Amino acid sequence: MEVKQKDSSETIAVLGGVLDINQVQNYLKVCGIDIPDNQILLFYSVEEAVEGRRQAYKKESDPLYLEWQYDNGKEKELIWRNKVAEIKARYPFPVKSVMDASLTNNNNKKTFGGSAGGILNRIKLAVKKT
Repeated sequence: MEVKQKDSSETIAVLGGVLDINQVQNYLKVCGIDIPDNQILLFYSVEEAVEGRRQAYKKESDPLYLEWQYDNGKEKELIWRNKVAEIKARYPFPVKSVMDASLTNNNNKKTFGGSAGGILNRIKLAVKKT
């Protein structure tokens, strides 16, 4: 994973493994780098994001899911869904360009709505034909 400072393209650290913001902040403090949490950006590879999510789901959201299934209440479902959304935000996948996302869509379905989606799908079809 890569650690950058917000509003700067400067890489502060490249760390092995999957760390959350608190672990990164502690690491930076030990190294003598004091940057507020809101100034730190974490960039994960796809594999790192998947692993971070897997660990967090197991520890944080799976128990909430089981509780929802047991109680079968809308409030419990909302709590579980909010936790899943929080985990996804904490371990985001790398941002791909719109072109990459369109060209790697294997289902031959529109990836994006609106006129941009139509244009990108036409580009995808043209690439497939060549």
